[in-house]
Amino acid sequence: MGIKPHDDLALSWTNEGPTPYTIYYDMLDSKGNWNIEQYRNPQVDEALRQFASTTNPAVERQALYQFERIAAEDLPVILIFYIELWYECNDAHFTGWPTKQNMWIDPAPYTFLAAAIIRDHLKPVS
Repeated sequence: MGIKPHDDLALSWTNEGPTPYTIYYDMLDSKGNWNIEQYRNPQVDEALRQFASTTNPAVERQALYQFERIAAEDLPVILIFYIELWYECNDAHFTGWPTKQNMWIDPAPYTFLAAAIIRDHLKPVS
């Protein structure tokens, strides 16, 4: 059963990931791993499913914009800060790393899935 929450406000953290999906799924999906506010919105759940079901960046962006718009209207959570990204890449032998100009993924060491995704994007310098 659990305890029915009665808080008006809480300060917490959420999980990181290689894309915004992990953060938003954990916080806003009805079945999210860190949905401590117990937010429920079928439209958000559907947009997150759309994001997770594709590798097409345009479709991902469309889904991202959809659930960000709903979350901005409903305000189930308010992100008050985001930690700095700390990472180091060397492009002497490989290209395709995330850069300041093209931060296509969070390359920080604590985003455990990012390393595998980055490795798949690297190309040898010719």
